[in-house]
Amino acid sequence: MDQGKICAIALGILGGWLALNTGYALMFAIRNDFPMDQLVESAIRMFAAIAALISGISSLKALRVSAWFAGMSAFVMAILTFFMIVLGADKSLWQDEIIYLFMMTALFLGMMVSRSRALAAEAAGAKPAAQ
Repeated sequence: MDQGKICAIALGILGGWLALNTGYALMFAIRNDFPMDQLVESAIRMFAAIAALISGISSLKALRVSAWFAGMSAFVMAILTFFMIVLGADKSLWQDEIIYLFMMTALFLGMMVSRSRALAAEAAGAKPAAQ
């Protein structure tokens, strides 16, 4: 198993865990009539988590779209974090998103570095690593 697949599986596990926790938060917010902005924030977080989960699952099936989903999850989490900071949300609300963003970005970059090494080895005529 190469570095890219390990990063994608770790991202999938992170996405599954984040989707589970966000699902609980969404159910709680809907049941208790929270404001719409909290529902939108949770829905965006859920989208990023599902994209990360799909990335891990597609990596297990050896599909090349796993890196696209990993990038999409990191990008959506970055947008969510950016807007939470810009709109003046309390630090306690967005500090978890910063941590998730760093983890998603690091795992995405690990996948991309592994992919570029495999492409460079393939272009050099070496036998590509098993994916």
